[in-house]
Amino acid sequence: MPLTFAKVNETLSIKKVMTTSARSHLKDLGFVEGENISIVQKGNAGLIVMVKGVRLALSLELASRIYVSEGDQNEA
Repeated sequence: MPLTFAKVNETLSIKKVMTTSARSHLKDLGFVEGENISIVQKGNAGLIVMVKGVRLALSLELASRIYVSEGDQNEA
């Protein structure tokens, strides 16, 4: 599901980044397949997310191109 569909404070796992223009920049920021991510806050203009212990702001357009699945990949 797209990141924009996720709930606040839910731990998710990044499955795929579906953008070519920002892919390398997002990868440098820690948006890689299998990495855990959670939404800290949702707003009308975008999301604040937590990746690798860092809070980052994403536009809704960019967040909709990041696909995630439920569940913490580092559990158990």
